[in-house]
Amino acid sequence: MSNTEKKTTEPVTQGHQSNWRPILIGISAIAALLIVLQATGIFKTINSSRDATSIDMNSPDYQNRPMQMRRPEQPNPQVDATLQEIADEFKGPVFSDIHSANAQKGWGLSDDQAKFYDDMRKVYGKKSPNWLTAVRGAYDTYQTVQSVFGGSSDVSAVLKDEKRTPQIFQQLKDLYGLPTQSSELLAKNGANKVSDWARYIESMKK
Repeated sequence: MSNTEKKTTEPVTQGHQSNWRPILIGISAIAALLIVLQATGIFKTINSSRDATSIDMNSPDYQNRPMQMRRPEQPNPQVDATLQEIADEFKGPVFSDIHSANAQKGWGLSDDQAKFYDDMRKVYGKKSPNWLTAVRGAYDTYQTVQSVFGGSSDVSAVLKDEKRTPQIFQQLKDLYGLPTQSSELLAKNGANKVSDWARYIESMKK
């Protein structure tokens, strides 16, 4: 190859290298940024948020999580309206039991839930500083206790699981300060409904 040919081709090769250099620098910068994002945990946060919005709250995966790791439920206008009506029923001049009111007004409460609210009226007596606050607190207690027992209102089958029972008693202790001995005594004395446990816990708050 002559000297003339070399002089002709060298600038072309250098031009290609110059064109590729910014692209390679850009790719390297993006790769470095991805490494930094991964290291700082941003991707983990995004994935956690995606999981939190898609998980089925009734699934075993969700139910087996510690309570503090569970995603809080969003406010439900229908539930709020029902709780307000229960509170109005409690503070009204003539109180009809919640079981009857539930059937008449179509609140959709289970028999065990209706029994629980009737029991709460007995726990608090005829008067309460704020019935709506008391009813909301009772609702939260019932829902949480039901979740601890796996979502069923009938906990007798759950309490027969000797491997699971200690975990449940520990959760109730962590959540409400309910001593393990008290849980064992309640179970022994036939507390086989969520309402039995929720009422006892509410009576501890009084």
